[in-house]
Amino acid sequence: MSLLADEAVRGGGSTAAPWCGLRQLGLDGADPRGSFWEEARAGHMSEALDGLERQMGRTQSGAPEVESGDAAGPTESDGAPLMRAFMEQLFRSLREDFTTLKQEIVADIKDLIREVIDLGQHVDTIKQTHDAQEEEMDCHRRELLNLQDKNQDLQYQIEDLENKSRCSNIRIKGVPTQAVTGSLEDFVVRLFHHVAPALKEQKIVLDRTHRAGRPARAPGKA
Repeated sequence: MSLLADEAVRGGGSTAAPWCGLRQLGLDGADPRGSFWEEARAGHMSEALDGLERQMGRTQSGAPEVESGDAAGPTESDGAPLMRAFMEQLFRSLREDFTTLKQEIVADIKDLIREVIDLGQHVDTIKQTHDAQEEEMDCHRRELLNLQDKNQDLQYQIEDLENKSRCSNIRIKGVPTQAVTGSLEDFVVRLFHHVAPALKEQKIVLDRTHRAGRPARAPGKA
């Protein structure tokens, strides 16, 4: 509204009445942060207009004389253009505020969309890395189980070698396969009793009894 007042002063002559009207309404040089603008910006447009209408009614009922002395006070016909100009200025200001607010909201939404897209790409990268690590862990798990089995076999072989190294082995040669009717251990015990009858009174304990080398081929086979 200060713009309207400045134009009235610069125009002179016929603008004296609007200028007086602004002064009498208390709106000359009005700050947009004034009571009317505060009500309008807060969304209380009806309260702001009611207050302005009451102020204009008081001015029209008891308007003081203008300071120039040769210009008449504002009439009822002067209030409508003044009100219209004031409302146009108000709407322009509100439109600018809404446009600025809309631009800020659109910019914030675009930033949010970019952040969501970046977050989605980051999550996809983490998922791919996690899947690759899972596959690698499964491979390591299988290798570990295989190594455990091999280690167990090696332990059995070591124990077998230790058992063989601690005991005195007796190698019996020339025993045909057909001569062994029962278990190999029973055959060896009976053989010892036959060779040394004195051993019948003693219990013979054998750790292991097994054949050495490959068995003889059957007749007629290559």
